Amino acid sequence: MLGSNYEDHHWQRKLFNGAFTSQQLKNYFPAFLKHTNLLMKLWSYTCDKESGTNLTVLDDLSNLSFDIVGDVGFGYQFNTITSHSSNEFTSAVRNLTKMQINASVFSKVLITCFPFLVKFLLLFGKRRNLIQIVYKTLNKLIEKRKKEIDDGISTEDKDIITIVLKDQQQESSKLTNDLIRDNLLLFLIAGHETTSTTMTWCLYILGTNIEVQEKLREDIQKNILDVNNISFEEVMSLKYLDCVVKETLRLHGPAPLLGRRTISATKFGEYEVPANTILRTHVSSIHMNETIYPDPHSFKPERFMTGEIPASFYLPFGHGVYNCIGKNFALLEIKTFLVKALLQFEFSVDPKNINYTKVIWLTTRTVEPLLIRVKPIVD
Repeated sequence: MLGSNYEDHHWQRKLFNGAFTSQQLKNYFPAFLKHTNLLMKLWSYTCDKESGTNLTVLDDLSNLSFDIVGDVGFGYQFNTITSHSSNEFTSAVRNLTKMQINASVFSKVLITCFPFLVKFLLLFGKRRNLIQIVYKTLNKLIEKRKKEIDDGISTEDKDIITIVLKDQQQESSKLTNDLIRDNLLLFLIAGHETTSTTMTWCLYILGTNIEVQEKLREDIQKNILDVNNISFEEVMSLKYLDCVVKETLRLHGPAPLLGRRTISATKFGEYEVPANTILRTHVSSIHMNETIYPDPHSFKPERFMTGEIPASFYLPFGHGVYNCIGKNFALLEIKTFLVKALLQFEFSVDPKNINYTKVIWLTTRTVEPLLIRVKPIVD
């Protein structure tokens, strides 16, 4: 879907939309809880109960998101939270993500200006080999699931690959195995990276705004009837949690830039833009508009309580028909994690770890790892 023209994007989006409905998210919710509980168990075991332990939480949250996307996306158990080893497929996906993150601006400009240099850059040879490894596994998963559907073994819409393959069986479907595979890979790489980064920023924000953390924890405790049996409806009903996540995304959105291509000549005031021109919108600047967001550099979740923020001024997931198809999936994943985490742990940031240098890679991250002190709540 990413990068396709309007016609191709429209029908692909329509087919994949069925995997991201509210009912499907509810069906995925037990898997979200399962993997989140595994991380909570790990932190309970590794974190000091008296003073807490400083963790590079992005590593663990990347594993969490990776496991969730693998399970819910195509029924693949990565088990990265519980296992210290990785197989060929897992390693290939990880390395592909790292390559995208670490690709320098200079190399991108160099290749754009001198495309013939591509063949001389080892990076691209490695990337090609890694993609072949990933494609091999995804192709096997697709064929295996298609056979299960044909044999009547896989009838429930338990994961995204099943839903999409069922739609593919319709005579009018233009969805090929290659398109399914490529979109699953996009969902895996982009989905787990952006979500884990956002969860990390959430913990940093809460760790440096203790009063907000305490207020949110109290609200969760008040509205969750049984902490051992949390429901989809309970998580979705937590208004203050929604505001905290939205405000975090405003300040630290995973995608600071949005790209669009003009389909015809366009004028922006006195500027004429030819057709087929790529335009970049600086989302971070829009999110700092003082008219829409008074005192924009301050963390104020309450600003989202009224619902009066214009949609065109809040763009962490894009806007319009090209917005992120996995938006609600990601939000549910983030909220599920925060509910479980705040019920079991207190988060803080040591004074020496508060400052950071922000950079734009695949997502908005920091040069130095964000260290969060994680302390179990002892009854």
